[in-house]
Amino acid sequence: MIVFSEGGSKAGGITNAILFMIAKDNMPFNIVKREGFKYFMKTIVPLYSVPGRKSITKYMEEKYNYLSLVAKNRLNTVQHVSLISDLWTNVLNTVSYLEITAHYEFEDELRSTTIDVTEVTERHTAEVLGRWMKNIMDDWNDKDKVVVMVTDNGPNIVKAEFTYTLEFNKHLPCFAHTLNLVATHTMDFYDATVLVTKIKTIVTFFKQSSIAASELRKVSALKLIQCIDTRWNSIYYMLERFILLADTDVSILLKISSLPSMLTAAELLLAKEIPEVLRPVEQVTKELCGEKYVTISIMIPMIYCLKRKIESLRTRLQTPTAQTLIDRLQFQITKRFESITANRIIAVSTILDPRFKRLHFQQNELVACAAISQLHC
Repeated sequence: MIVFSEGGSKAGGITNAILFMIAKDNMPFNIVKREGFKYFMKTIVPLYSVPGRKSITKYMEEKYNYLSLVAKNRLNTVQHVSLISDLWTNVLNTVSYLEITAHYEFEDELRSTTIDVTEVTERHTAEVLGRWMKNIMDDWNDKDKVVVMVTDNGPNIVKAEFTYTLEFNKHLPCFAHTLNLVATHTMDFYDATVLVTKIKTIVTFFKQSSIAASELRKVSALKLIQCIDTRWNSIYYMLERFILLADTDVSILLKISSLPSMLTAAELLLAKEIPEVLRPVEQVTKELCGEKYVTISIMIPMIYCLKRKIESLRTRLQTPTAQTLIDRLQFQITKRFESITANRIIAVSTILDPRFKRLHFQQNELVACAAISQLHC
C-alpha cells in the first residue's frame, strides 16, 4: 500500500516512532539493522520498509534541528529562566560532558529544556568550563532572562559560572548535592565505615552465591541491596533492607559453609540506628527533588525542621556511635547551610511563599528585612 511506502502517511508515523524510541531509550542507531528488530517490524507492519542506519541518522539530525528551533522559539516567549549546569562523565567511554538545562513556566506548567550538551575534551579547569559555558550561553543569546544558575559545589564549575557567564548573585549551589556532601561526611568515620564494609561483604555474598540467593527467594520476594560508594543514600537503602531481612539472612547463612563474618549484637543494633539518623536527610532529599513543583522556597524551612528532627533523635538512640553520628550530622548541616538565610534568592523566595513568609527567620530578622527590601527595589 502507498501509505506504507517512503513518504506515505503511515510510514512517516512509524519512522517518527522509531526515532522517538531511539532517543528516549538511548538506543544505538544500528538497531534498525539488527535481525530481531527487523523481524519484529516485518511481523507487525510487513508493508513498511525499515530505513537503514544512514537514513535514520539523517532523520534524527533533521528532527533535532526542528525540535531545537521549536525549543528556542518557546524560550523566546518566556520572561524568566532558571538554568542548571552539570558536568558528568559517561562511565562506558570516560567521556566528559557539560550540560545546561533551562527550567521555566510555559502555559501555566513548569517545563524544562536541555539547551546544550557539549563534550569537554580538555582539563576541567574553571577557565575551560567557563569558555564552554559562555559559548553555550552566547549561542542561546538571552542571558538577561536568567534568574539563577544552579551548579554543584565543585570550585571549578562555581568559579566558571560567575566569572565567565553570569554575575555572582545569580549563582545557587545545588541543594541536593550539598545534602549529599552532608551525609557523606557524616558517615566518614571508623565505626560507621567498618560496619558498612561488613554488611557490603554479606550482601556481596548473597549476590554471588546461587545457593544463598535461592534460599532467600524461597522465603522473601525482596532482595538485598548493594550500595554504591559515591551515593550516600544507597548506603541508607542497603542498611534499611538488610535490617528488614536480617533474621532471614542469618538463618540462611548458618546453613552455608564458608560464610562471611557475621554481625555481633552490638553491630546489628548500630545497623538499625544508622538509618534512623539518616532518614530525615533522605526524606528532605526526596521532597526537594520535585520536577513539577518549585522547591526553592522550602529550603530554609526544610533545614530548620531537619535540625529539630535530628536533635529529637538523641533520646531514642542508644549506641555511642549513633550519638556521634548525630553530632557529626549537626556539624555538617551547620557548616554547609549556616548562611542559607543570607542567600538573597532563597530568602526572597521563602518570604514570598504564603506558607512561610518570615516564620523561619525568627533568629535572623536583619536578614529577613534585607530580603524584604530587595522586593521594593
